[in-house]
Amino acid sequence: MDWELLETDDGSHTLLSKSFDEIYHSRKGAKQESEHVFLWAGLEKVLAEKDDITILEVGFGTGLNCLLTLNKIQNTDVDIEYIGVEPFPVQWAMLEQLNYPKLFESQELSLYFKKMHQLEMNERHPITTNFQLLKIQQPLADIEIEEGSIDLIYFDAFAPSKQPDMWVKSIFNQCHQLLKPQGLWVTYCAKGQVKRDLKEVGFEVESLLGPPGKREMIRAIKV
Repeated sequence: MDWELLETDDGSHTLLSKSFDEIYHSRKGAKQESEHVFLWAGLEKVLAEKDDITILEVGFGTGLNCLLTLNKIQNTDVDIEYIGVEPFPVQWAMLEQLNYPKLFESQELSLYFKKMHQLEMNERHPITTNFQLLKIQQPLADIEIEEGSIDLIYFDAFAPSKQPDMWVKSIFNQCHQLLKPQGLWVTYCAKGQVKRDLKEVGFEVESLLGPPGKREMIRAIKV
């Protein structure tokens, strides 16, 4: 099997991809990293202004970011359309070993987590009444999404050293085109070249405090 199960410092699981020789989350804490980078720096800022949100996740992976997002908006009036791009989906036999559903008080999340991963690719499905999920099994460069239709991009590809083709100006330009005006792009990465390339394609770039174990992260705004 291509993946190995690991426990991170906050007790939440992650996976090691043997093909990429890379882990899906920080060893300092998978859950706390995702909450900091994608929810605190991204979703919460968008929620302050909107209650009808379209999210694109680049690197759906274990589904942790998706599950945290769903947990965040449960029992609210917020409607989310979530698009997860994942050309290398993880097998359910591996995913069902992850302890994510046990990290939350809601027992429903265990059922939602299974549903997220077992639904058909490339088709839109309701997970709850206010959360729609579309998983796309294609590289980002090949997907067809309407320009100017995305409010928030979770950019969660493997690190530039492991997946360099995802950290290039053509990809950042595609992200810029997909976002609505004032749309947000967030990632755990803080490399200087990434910041420079994001600025070159038209983003306003912010360096924010990183999650535990990282000094900085990037948030970019389409201006």
